[in-house]
Amino acid sequence: MSASIPSVVQLQRAIKIAEKIQQLEAELASILGESHAVARSVAAEVPQGARPRGRRPYTFSAATLAKRAAARGQSEETPAPAAKPRKKFKMSPEGRAAIVAAQKARWAKQKGQA
Repeated sequence: MSASIPSVVQLQRAIKIAEKIQQLEAELASILGESHAVARSVAAEVPQGARPRGRRPYTFSAATLAKRAAARGQSEETPAPAAKPRKKFKMSPEGRAAIVAAQKARWAKQKGQA
C-alpha cells in the first residue's frame, strides 16, 4: 500500500484551505470567547479515533451545560465539588496465593488433557 504524492496544485489548494480554517477558527473564538478556545485545545490533545471502551462519550452544547449547572445551583464558572477518591482494593497475600494455586491446577489439568 503506497501513499500517493500530492501535486503542487493540490498542496497550494490545501494551504489555502488550512489558512481559511485558521481564519474561521479565530473568528469563532472571538465570537464565543475563551471557553471555546479552551475546549478546542483540549479536544486537539485527544488523538483522532481514540475513544474509551464501552459507552460512547456524550457531548453537550453550551446551553445544555448551562441548564445543568443552573439545576445544580451553580454558575458556569464555579466547578462542581471534587468527588472523594475511591479506596483501592488490596488483595491479601493469602487470597493471591489461593488464586495462583487454582490457576496452576487449571494449567496442570490442561497439560494432562493435551
